[in-house]
Amino acid sequence: MFCEFLALINVGAQFLILDRFFGGYFMTYGVDVINYALSPEVYTVYENATLDAPNNPMVMLFPRVTKCILRMYGKTSQIEVFDILCIMTLNIINEKFFLFLWFWFLLLMALTALELMKNIIFFFLPFIRACALVMHTSFVDQRKIRMILRKGSFGDWFLLDLLSLNLDETFYTEFISKLTRELPF
Repeated sequence: MFCEFLALINVGAQFLILDRFFGGYFMTYGVDVINYALSPEVYTVYENATLDAPNNPMVMLFPRVTKCILRMYGKTSQIEVFDILCIMTLNIINEKFFLFLWFWFLLLMALTALELMKNIIFFFLPFIRACALVMHTSFVDQRKIRMILRKGSFGDWFLLDLLSLNLDETFYTEFISKLTRELPF
């Protein structure tokens, strides 16, 4: 449980660090992109120019075009200065990458939080531990499993649960039978 808690803190910290790095725009980046993509005025006002629309959150965070100052030698061997528009092609990739990363972090936080809550419930409610193990091991005599869990702790349940997932049914049934015979009850 402690490692799952640390994983949840890790993902949350990465999310907050990226939000700080992007000036507070990363926290709502995915929601803003979805709202922008689903808004009907994007297609009616800008028609085909939706990619560079001024309220596009992807363009606001990762500009695609910027002003560049280009210094070149001219015909007279003097440096000439040109103001040109530069296309920042890497930002076109970055906006998609960080959009994926935003959804990935959201998925990781949700799944880690659910797993952490499940383990907290299993830790504090032994009868739910027994029910979960009995559901995994329907091929074993349930009275034997309940007898072992009645005397055991959370660690014993966790070990039995891992063994039930990784051992063949025959070996696991044999193991439970031998364990109930040899443990003092």
